[in-house]
Amino acid sequence: MEKAYNVELPRKNDFVIGVVSKITSHGIYVKLKEYETVESYCHISEIAGTWIRNIRNFVRIDQQVVAKVLRVQSDTGQVDISLKRVSDQIKKDKISEFKRQNAAVVMINLVAEKSEKSEDEIRALIEDHFIDAYGSMFNGFEELTFVGLSALEGMEIDENLAKIMHEVAEISIQISIVSITADMGIRSFAPDGVIQVKKLLYTVQKVIEKYPDVISELTTIGAPMYRLYLQGKTVKEVNDVYDRIVKTLELAKEKLDVEYKIERKDNR
Repeated sequence: MEKAYNVELPRKNDFVIGVVSKITSHGIYVKLKEYETVESYCHISEIAGTWIRNIRNFVRIDQQVVAKVLRVQSDTGQVDISLKRVSDQIKKDKISEFKRQNAAVVMINLVAEKSEKSEDEIRALIEDHFIDAYGSMFNGFEELTFVGLSALEGMEIDENLAKIMHEVAEISIQISIVSITADMGIRSFAPDGVIQVKKLLYTVQKVIEKYPDVISELTTIGAPMYRLYLQGKTVKEVNDVYDRIVKTLELAKEKLDVEYKIERKDNR
């Protein structure tokens, strides 16, 4: 982050979330939710990827938007943004990230209240560790819910505070379990067909082993049918493993004398 007059500012190319505060004939002003007191500006040419006759047909006062930072003038605090340079997926990811950040702040407040420590004290104890180990404070609380107090190993937290944090995390976060079941039909007409099929199944198993955070099971339901089960905490996590398996099957099929068909079922 850059600073102007002791005010935190976003950096060029950051994605930010804000609320439309003013609409003019030449552009809009957006108050950034993650940067207190910072109001950014979006020129009419950066609102949409089409010609705009009336800005109010595209945005409204108090509308929440996700934008890309184009320029930052740290000496004046001027921040210029673009709405049209943000994809739908980035919008979705940014809004999700913002909600998770807010949830983490709420949990810190609850821990502080229950432990009679200040919010700054709690943040100082956990922020760096959670971000380094798990990517964000919310992820740290989520891991605490998922694996228990072992998520706090290496942190200077006394037993009482650790129990409070675990309690708050369990109350605040409901871990979602996402699972996929896929039935695979595999056959080979080669003289060593059994070996060819085993080689294909072995390649699938090797892929699975690369993702220890995803619970997996590969079983036979009666040759030539096999069942693949994947379970994880997020849809993306499980989909990534499944997609990798399908790509591996395609590549292996070209090298091995086998045919396969896979039918996927999303359990949740």
